[in-house]
Amino acid sequence: MQVKVDNQSKAVHKAVKYLAIPVKAVLIAIYRGKDVIITHGDTIIYGGDIILAFADDNAQATINELFSSQG
Repeated sequence: MQVKVDNQSKAVHKAVKYLAIPVKAVLIAIYRGKDVIITHGDTIIYGGDIILAFADDNAQATINELFSSQG
């Protein structure tokens, strides 16, 4: 799945290791402009990032919430 990080998301300016990523989800990479960043625990999330993840159906809903303005 891919999800664009909303500028108002609570995940913005936080490291991946501090986010409540579901057990059945893995953040693979971040597309940031022309750059591709392989995610690690210390990777910081920015508004406008496009997250590439593997997730089951339930985890997809949680990931979408996490990176939306509602998250």
